[in-house]
Amino acid sequence: DFEGGTFPAGWTQTSSSPVEVSSTTPCAGDYSARLLINTANPQARIRSAIDTSTVGGNDIQVSFTYKIINQTDGTATPTTFGKLYLEYTTDANAANPVWTTYSAINDLANPNNTPHVPSTSCTVHTATISGTNIPANAHFAWRIRMEWSAGSYYVYIDDFLAVEQVDCIQPI
Repeated sequence: DFEGGTFPAGWTQTSSSPVEVSSTTPCAGDYSARLLINTANPQARIRSAIDTSTVGGNDIQVSFTYKIINQTDGTATPTTFGKLYLEYTTDANAANPVWTTYSAINDLANPNNTPHVPSTSCTVHTATISGTNIPANAHFAWRIRMEWSAGSYYVYIDDFLAVEQVDCIQPI
């Protein structure tokens, strides 16, 4: 959630046009993260804060809202825009973390693909990272990596939530 008008503590971005927290047509509330993707900025990335409290062995459900609109007129971006890759790492403190793609948007070759449906409205994307890949006390982080193909557009990201599906604790 970007309602503070700035990136939440620990979030980072890699982009030749900086990722901004914008009040221009946000997904929800007053602000969303907004990434400009075009020929000059073909592989922008935004990364969550690092979480070291994973229990391990439990699935992590990740959800967020997003929309992709044309930069010039705010209309819906066609399916030819490119691809979005949803990735996680369990060694986020490493100099070069190893990222694993667990889901994709608009990549027909990816077995965990969700097709892009052109729209000016935000949509919710939810996917689950298998707990078999999450060790206890991992340095877990999530990111979205853009891969540009054509055009100039904004990707809006909002309402990010990652929840480890832990078992209930027996009451005392």
